[in-house]
Amino acid sequence: MNLLDAKVIKTAYGLETYIDAEKNIEVVDVKLPDEQQDKYRIKIGIQYYLLREDKDLYESHDYESQMNYFWMAMDKELSGLELLEPTTENLFAVKDKGERDATKQMISEWMIHTNAFKQGILRAMEEMKQEQSPEKTKMAAFMKELLKLNDEHVEKAPLIKCS
Repeated sequence: MNLLDAKVIKTAYGLETYIDAEKNIEVVDVKLPDEQQDKYRIKIGIQYYLLREDKDLYESHDYESQMNYFWMAMDKELSGLELLEPTTENLFAVKDKGERDATKQMISEWMIHTNAFKQGILRAMEEMKQEQSPEKTKMAAFMKELLKLNDEHVEKAPLIKCS
């Protein structure tokens, strides 16, 4: 039997269902600290399914697959985690405070522990190692630190809008 782990967040727009499947987590971009930004950053995409609910819960439902993103950032010492909201396709957008808190809780208690997250990070690390450059080695070291994150790191991380 193939049993999948999932989390569901109830929002004003319906039920967001996050499933632990490798295809649902994507490492989109990794950035090193530079003159403009003094942090390591990784952009992660999460595919989820939105079950839109009509006013009458017993009427028709409409599933919609969506991919939205957020950034994780750490300082040069690879500590001090921050969650950053991108300006577009933001995982935290159009959510009230309770829904945003639930999304952050989903990341801290569930996503960082899933096989999908770990496999996505490991796959990106392998791609970095194949390029064999000092920059890619630093990026891979940063991603290795992400695999050590625990619930408390994410729960304490501030949620900051990107400019």
